[in-house]
Amino acid sequence: MQPLLIAVRDGYLNVYAEGQSVLRIGFDARRSGDVRLRGRIHRKYVQGKEAGDGYFAFDGQHIMSGDGTKITDYRGQETLRNWVEAARDWSGDEKKGVAVIALNHPEVIDVEMALPANAAISPTDKRAANRMDIVALERSAAGAPSLAFYEAKLFTNGELRARNFKPRVLQQLDRYRTYVSAPDRRAQVLAAYQEACALHVEFARMQEATTSPLVAEVAAGALLEMDAEPRLIIFGNRPEQVAAGASWHQHAKALEGVHVILEAAAGDVRLKASPKPS
Repeated sequence: MQPLLIAVRDGYLNVYAEGQSVLRIGFDARRSGDVRLRGRIHRKYVQGKEAGDGYFAFDGQHIMSGDGTKITDYRGQETLRNWVEAARDWSGDEKKGVAVIALNHPEVIDVEMALPANAAISPTDKRAANRMDIVALERSAAGAPSLAFYEAKLFTNGELRARNFKPRVLQQLDRYRTYVSAPDRRAQVLAAYQEACALHVEFARMQEATTSPLVAEVAAGALLEMDAEPRLIIFGNRPEQVAAGASWHQHAKALEGVHVILEAAAGDVRLKASPKPS
């Protein structure tokens, strides 16, 4: 079974399998002082493709409908495996690739970083994607821990190409750059990921595992910096497609100035190298 990725959100966790957000987990504080697990899972992961839309509740022991009717029991690893298999059926190659990249890099601290849907960042394009695929830590040239943002696309994704050689992916990267560069948001993002690193260290401790030294460094209070210039990962191409594709070379010119990582397979992707501290 592919390892699960835990993404820290504002007051809850998203659990990802095969690039799909399978489970949302939060907690309810009761008047009695008790804290109860409050989870949510889409019906399709529990009942299959014919289940329709909507979500079930999950309390750590049972999966229930909205009125509290028990749908099924949670049986630990057996249930998790079933959910992951269901996620594999629903996940496309692009999301699966993002999952592979994230799992290959312990410095990845988030996937699908959500930007506000109200989008002062993109008032005219309602189709605009407002989720950054990968957030990772690296070292800056000065040796300090720094946030880095990545967008990942399949080589065949139409957003990489345009007849006027102004592909939509450039607009997408510009939205991300504009959002994280705003002074107030920059401070919020840095503070949120400082806290997220501390939680990732705690998750690792609970599993009796270790985490990335960079993550541990930030969790311990090291000053966190940010590179607001998003990078672009392109994967899923065959080398002969790039070599023989005259049109691709024209489209690639439109990406000049963007830090592009181009690999045949997601498993071959290596995120930007981190300079060693002097």
